Amino acid sequence: MRRGLKHQGSRVRPVLAVSFLFLLVGALLAIPAVKAPDGTQDGGTGDDASDASGATDATGTTDPFASFDPIIRDFSFAGVDGVDGLASLSPDEQLTFTVVIFGAGAEVDAGHVYLGADGGTPFQACEQTQPLEQLWTCTYSAATSLYSPGMLTKSVWVDHRSMSATGFLDGQGPGITSVRLSPAGLTLSYLDGIGALNVNGCAGLGEVALYTDLTEEPLRVWEQSDPRCANSVTLPVNMSALVPAGEEGTLQLLVVAKDRVGNAGASRAVSYDYDTLAPGITYDTASYNGHPFTFLRAGSRITVRVNVTEASTVRADFTGIGANPANMEAACTAVAAGYRCVWQTVVADTPGSFSVTATDAAGNAASQDFSLSWSVDDSGPRSPQLSGGVDVDGTAYVKAVNNTFTLTLVDEGSGVANAWLNLQQLDPIAYGAAVLADACEAAQGAWRCVWNNVHVSIASGSSATVAVSRAADALGNLLSEHADLTVVVKTSKPRITDISINCTRPGGEARGICAEGDLMTVQANVSDPLPVTVLFNLSHIYSGRAADEVVCEEGRCVLSLAE
Repeated sequence: MRRGLKHQGSRVRPVLAVSFLFLLVGALLAIPAVKAPDGTQDGGTGDDASDASGATDATGTTDPFASFDPIIRDFSFAGVDGVDGLASLSPDEQLTFTVVIFGAGAEVDAGHVYLGADGGTPFQACEQTQPLEQLWTCTYSAATSLYSPGMLTKSVWVDHRSMSATGFLDGQGPGITSVRLSPAGLTLSYLDGIGALNVNGCAGLGEVALYTDLTEEPLRVWEQSDPRCANSVTLPVNMSALVPAGEEGTLQLLVVAKDRVGNAGASRAVSYDYDTLAPGITYDTASYNGHPFTFLRAGSRITVRVNVTEASTVRADFTGIGANPANMEAACTAVAAGYRCVWQTVVADTPGSFSVTATDAAGNAASQDFSLSWSVDDSGPRSPQLSGGVDVDGTAYVKAVNNTFTLTLVDEGSGVANAWLNLQQLDPIAYGAAVLADACEAAQGAWRCVWNNVHVSIASGSSATVAVSRAADALGNLLSEHADLTVVVKTSKPRITDISINCTRPGGEARGICAEGDLMTVQANVSDPLPVTVLFNLSHIYSGRAADEVVCEEGRCVLSLAE
C-alpha cells in the first residue's frame, strides 16, 4: 500500500527502563498520575476535577484520555479503491480518513478524535481493532466533491497531539495521446493529471480496456499499476481472437484508460487492417516454345503460369516433373484478375505433378497441386523423300527460275517444325549449305516441307545434287536419315524439227490436196527431253478458229481435223 506522509507530534511519553520501574513501584502506587490542563502529566490529589475518576471535558462528556497519554500510531486517507494517499473526485467517491490509536485499555471515543484542528471536526466512529495490542481505529468519511483536485494535507488531533497525512486527489482520467494496434500488441501513450490540473502528482495508470462498443462489455481488460503521470505501455493482444478468419478488412476498436483510483479518460479510436484470407491459386497454362504441348522429351524447358488473387510470394516445387529446385520463386506481374506468376522449368522423361505455395504480406499461405501430362517424344522425323522439278523417266529436270522442291517426312510425335536443304550446287553464290523451308505442314498423314521459287544459275544441261541438310521436330529431335536428289538443268527451248499436213479421203485414200469431207492431219515433230505441248494456229485456214493445244507424245504432236 502506498502510504500518505505522516508526522507524529512532539509530545511522546518517555518509556522508563524496567529496572527503574521496579525501584519506584511503591511511590507510583501511592501517588496516582493526574493530567495537567495543558495535557502534561502531573501529580494529583485525588479530588482534582481532572482526576481520572469521572473527569469530563468542555463538552460535558467523559474524557477517555484523562488518565493516560494516547499514542497516534498511524494516520492516512484513501478513496473507495483503498489506495492510501490517492482518491478520485468522481461524484460518488468517498474519502475516508483513518487513524490508529494506542488506547492503553481505555474506551476511545470518536468524539475526542478531531480532523483538521484540535477540537475541530470529530471522527465518526472508533472501534477496537486489535484488543491484545490495545489499538483503536477511528474513521471519518466525506464526499471527495468537498475538496479541490490536487495535493491534500490533513491532520488528526488526539488529546492535543497531531499527525499529518498528505495525498493526491485526482480529478480526471488518463488522456490517451497516441494508440496503435499491431500484431505486437496494443501500444498507447497516456498523460494523467499534469498540465490538465496544473498540479504535481497523479494517480497513474490502473486499467486499459478495449471495446468494439462502449455500451457493451469490453473485449479485453488489462490491469495495470503504474504511478507515473505520463508513460507508454505495450499490452499483449491475441489478434486471432479479435479478427474473423478467412476475411480481409478493417477492425475498428475503442480504447479507454482508467487511473488507479478509477477515473476513466475519454475513449480513443484505433483501427487495424487485418488479412486472414489466404491467396487463391489457379492454373493458367503450360507451354513449350510459346505453344501448348502434347509431346515433350526429357530436358525440354517449359513455361508454367499460375494466377493468384493478391500480391504474394509464390514458390513452386517442380521435383515431381523435373530436376529443378524444390523452392523456385516465381516472377509475378499484375493482371486484371490479380497476379500472374511464371516459371521456366526443365522436365524429366515422365509426366507428373507440381505444387505451388503463395504467401501474402500478412503471412497467410495457400498451397495447390497441379498435374501435367504429355507423351514422350524422343525420336526425330523419319522416311525422308525429296522431290523437285519435273521427273521424266526418273530424271528430275529443273528450269532457270520458279522451281519447287518438296521434302516429305513421317513423324508420329510433336511434328516436323523445320527443315533445311543444301542448294549450293544450283547457285553457289546465292545459296548456302542450309536453306530453311518456306513452310512445313501436316498433309495426308505425313509432313511436307516446301521450298518455292528456287532459281538456278548453272548452265543448262548441267546436273546438280540437292540434299537435306537437317530436319527437326518441334522438340528438336533430328532426322537421322539421309535424302538427296540429283537434277538436270534445262534452260533450252523445245525444237520443232518438221511440220507436215496430210489429207485422207473418206475411203482412206491419201492425197496431197484436201477437199471437203477429207480428214486433215497436222503433225509437228519436236525434239526435247521434257513433255511438250504445241499450239496449232489454223486461223488462216479456218477463219476465226482459236489455237489448238496438243500434248506431244514421244516428240510427235498430231492434230486431226475433219473438213
